[in-house]
Amino acid sequence: FTSYTNHVSQFLGSWDNHVKSWLDQKNIPVLLIRYEDLLSDPLIHFSKISKFLNLSENKEIISKAISNTSFSNLKNKELQGGFIERPKNCKEFFRKGISGEGIRLMKRSQINKLKKKFYKSLLYFDYL
Repeated sequence: FTSYTNHVSQFLGSWDNHVKSWLDQKNIPVLLIRYEDLLSDPLIHFSKISKFLNLSENKEIISKAISNTSFSNLKNKELQGGFIERPKNCKEFFRKGISGEGIRLMKRSQINKLKKKFYKSLLYFDYL
């Protein structure tokens, strides 16, 4: 992998600010698929992505794409050659790849703070 040296500065707001900025804009089409959806039924959701992007709807091709982009494959590629988007202060970009890991590591006070701050978004995205 090579590194990029010329980045466009951008506002890095909160999680829900970022998500809303994509969902609320009307200039480009957007397809919302959560990571949890990809884990629960990859073929259905990758098929939606493929159709949205006007790519093949062939189930064999989509299944191969799912296999090639599996978490374990991506993690192995990072271990072998790095991952350009990994922040410098981050040991590894592809850590565990399981849903809900973050909340299990948080203190109750942190969870309550997040729920209070992002309640509407968490409810909208079916995280509550």
